[in-house]
Amino acid sequence: MTFHLVTLNIKESNAPQATLAFKEQLVQKYAPAPIIFGLQELDINAKRSQKINVPALLAGKDDYRFVPTIEYDPDILKPTRKSAKNTQDPWLYGIAMIVSGATIASSHNIALGPDDDLYWQTTHDTQKLKWDLEPRKAIITEVQLAKGSVWIATTHLSYQADRTKHSPIRERQIEALIKAVSTVVPANAPLILCGDFNATNENPDLCALDQSFSKAIVDQPTKVVKSGPPVQIDHIFFRNLKLAKSTEVITTSFSDHSAVIAHFN
Repeated sequence: MTFHLVTLNIKESNAPQATLAFKEQLVQKYAPAPIIFGLQELDINAKRSQKINVPALLAGKDDYRFVPTIEYDPDILKPTRKSAKNTQDPWLYGIAMIVSGATIASSHNIALGPDDDLYWQTTHDTQKLKWDLEPRKAIITEVQLAKGSVWIATTHLSYQADRTKHSPIRERQIEALIKAVSTVVPANAPLILCGDFNATNENPDLCALDQSFSKAIVDQPTKVVKSGPPVQIDHIFFRNLKLAKSTEVITTSFSDHSAVIAHFN
């Protein structure tokens, strides 16, 4: 049951074609083994990304699921709440799972909080939004491989500038994620949790995951930040699986995140 798992934040879908080329390069490199992508910051119908359906573009003929975490005004370059007077389809922003060389047997969309209205209640000025209150979700999918299935979840958790510090909001999101996984996924099933956790390895918010799962060791940073040295906040946790070799970090030209790829057998 050899397969590969990639987690990557594609940075506001700012370069869909470059992201697609990166994805196709990895698919070709590892074919015919399945390769599964847990992606964050994907747009649909956003002016800033040419109103492309980015998840569909990246998936092509591959199986995929997209979950919007929030809706914005489609004609504004920066996040602005969709007006009730605007009858156009909204700009959807969220996370996706793309599966190449295998199929998705089932999927579950999980709300991790906070509430949508809480995010917007302070002001419509995007420069004053409390970004730690941005609503977050997870996708939990059952991927059917040639010999059995594996469950994979991806998410993108609460932001704060210092990724080493505890966040009560992020801690609750992780609790919600673990609860959802324990409800949806059979206890003995192979399972992977991946994504942009916005927390470094030493952040106490990850303790609950560290206690329940093994972690793919990443020995270099994965995110360039506005001030200070790069940090490692993109993680892969797993259980009832074995790594075939060391986890790799692949620098990208189109994002401030590097891709993290883990190899399982």
